[in-house]
Amino acid sequence: MNERMTLEEARALLHSAHGVTMSTDDPVLMLVTLHNAWLDQMEEQLAKHDAALASALGKALEEGRRKIAEEAQSLAGLANGATAKELGEVNLALSGLKGSINSATLCMAGTASALIFAAVLLAVLK
Repeated sequence: MNERMTLEEARALLHSAHGVTMSTDDPVLMLVTLHNAWLDQMEEQLAKHDAALASALGKALEEGRRKIAEEAQSLAGLANGATAKELGEVNLALSGLKGSINSATLCMAGTASALIFAAVLLAVLK
């Protein structure tokens, strides 16, 4: 948890900004408590969100690696014999590899966007 505004800091801020003196039991100070609790909950949610994104990215990358390895192994097997039919199969396998790479790239871009959004939101909340 980050440092949150104390009630005394809130009173001092209101006094310096508005020239208003508040007693320690002024009901307006309850808003500081509620706001700090809300910030704590938001940080917990962001931490869970970050963990879920990291897990999803890891799974997506692992799946992409697996598909690329399968495609590479398929290409290696096809490259041993070079008939016209087999070269057509190599071309088809290369298309599949390109699709796997594009899928992994899109997944990483989406996850990066989500992480940037979470970082910006966290920065705004601080």
